[in-house]
Amino acid sequence: MEEGNRTSSEKSALRYFAGYLKPFRRHFGTAVFFSGISALLNLLPAQVIRYILNEAIPNRNIRFCIYAAGILVVTFFLRSLILRFRTKLVTRMAQGIAANLRRDVFFHMQRLSLSFFDNARVGKLLSRITNDSVFIQQFFTSGSHILVATALTFAGVIVISLHMNWQLTLIAIIPMPVLMALIRRYSRIAHKIYRDLRTQWGSFTARINDNLGGIKEIKSFAREEYEEGRFNDENEQAYSLGVGVGELDALYDPIIEFIGYLGTVLVVGLGSWLIFQGEMQLGDLVAFLLYLDLLYDPLWRVNRLVNMWEHARAASDNISSIMSVPTEVYEFPQAIEATGSLRGAVEFKDVSFSYREKEVILKDLSFEVEEGERIAVVGVTGSGKTTMLSLIPRFYDVDKGAIVIDGRDVRDYKLSYLRGNIGIVQQDPFLFSGTIKENILYGKPDASEEEMEKAVKGANLCAFIESLPEGYCTQVGERGVKISGGEKQRLAIARVLLKNPPILILDEATSSLDSRTEILVQQALERLMEGRTTFVIAHRLSTIKNTNRILVMNHARIVEEGTHEELIAEDGLYAHLYKLQFELGDQAGLLTSLEW
Repeated sequence: MEEGNRTSSEKSALRYFAGYLKPFRRHFGTAVFFSGISALLNLLPAQVIRYILNEAIPNRNIRFCIYAAGILVVTFFLRSLILRFRTKLVTRMAQGIAANLRRDVFFHMQRLSLSFFDNARVGKLLSRITNDSVFIQQFFTSGSHILVATALTFAGVIVISLHMNWQLTLIAIIPMPVLMALIRRYSRIAHKIYRDLRTQWGSFTARINDNLGGIKEIKSFAREEYEEGRFNDENEQAYSLGVGVGELDALYDPIIEFIGYLGTVLVVGLGSWLIFQGEMQLGDLVAFLLYLDLLYDPLWRVNRLVNMWEHARAASDNISSIMSVPTEVYEFPQAIEATGSLRGAVEFKDVSFSYREKEVILKDLSFEVEEGERIAVVGVTGSGKTTMLSLIPRFYDVDKGAIVIDGRDVRDYKLSYLRGNIGIVQQDPFLFSGTIKENILYGKPDASEEEMEKAVKGANLCAFIESLPEGYCTQVGERGVKISGGEKQRLAIARVLLKNPPILILDEATSSLDSRTEILVQQALERLMEGRTTFVIAHRLSTIKNTNRILVMNHARIVEEGTHEELIAEDGLYAHLYKLQFELGDQAGLLTSLEW
């Protein structure tokens, strides 16, 4: 069963590589041709040396020795010239394959649903794009030459050796079945180790990525020693697997080399006896020993090729595991892109949703939102608020029911068009490493200076940007670490203002801000919400009170719906939580203990 799986894996990897080799088949064909010529040239020096020892030296033929030396110089020069051209071709081919592979993996991940990233570790994905593609590149850089040169050299040596002396040839190939069996066994063991090593390197990269991404939290909790311990655990596992690879090589390489040397000893012994018997000349034996080196050298090269192949196959398994992940949210061929923007009328029709193999998050949600209406969504943590709003831009697809915008199912729109009509401001906005200007223009890369300045003004960012020595060219740092939370919020608002979408989603956009900053952000949000269909998840009642309607969620359902005054009058869950908040004296309206 294991052998069958191995064969299937090898065929799968070969098909995978063949697809990426296709655009470079001309490069590959030319490189194979050069490798073939190089292999044939490798066979010539031994014959020249044979005739020098057998004919030129005994007959004192100086002219032939000079010719022979010239032939050797030309041969070695041609080999060097071919090596130069072949290396250039193969390098370009290998780099192209690796670049296309990285591109396809990255593009595929860009189109995967958020549910994939909910369960994935960024470091492992990074390892797939970078480290694994390198091993595949290395296989094509050296492997193609080794395979072709080895096959042609081996065939040529066997033909010439049999013609020179069939007895010595039979003696020379005696160790080969043993060598091939050892190489096959090495390959079987190596694949498992290399696969585990690639997996461990992915986990190791993920650990480093998590650590660097959370360095502020690590320092704030003084957990450096704890993180060092976790790093050491991952490092030790990578070390152990690396040592395992070295121990495997240390076991098999000397055995293979020793058996090869035994073949040489047998040839020297029989060749010497044949010379004593007058059945062979010294030049023949020397030439045969040179060919013997060419005969066994392919075996060392095959061993090296197997090593590279196992690395590449393990890397291919890792990459194909990502490429085989289906895109759960996909675009239908008949999807449309309407002219102009959407109006923003949204309707949930009996919507249910659950994450894979998890409990139901949303169940039978039905409500309508008119164009330009402001809707607040409240509820305890885990009630499904954020998930519900994530269904509108199709970050996930519903399990049952439908979400309709302007009378059409969201699945009928092109994804780029649908999401281009929706703006999202999160509690902790993500800023890309770069300048303030680059982050604002991310909402509309082709925006004019006038449009950008209008968005900045609307987001209350003017005074902040003017206070910076480099203004719009100020670097925000990794994930925006160089600017405060309130400034990040306003920058994210400016980005959405520039995008100018008809539908807006605010996911707790004013939580965790001080009062002064909240006022600036709230003013910016008021400008942002003006004239747009807006969904608000908020802890602060100042935001909730300015909405047209409130949806109260509990246990995956909408349990109450109405205005603030209506819900207070109903004396239900909303009124109960509001009274608790009032009794706690939270004048800012932050339900810290209830986690709305």
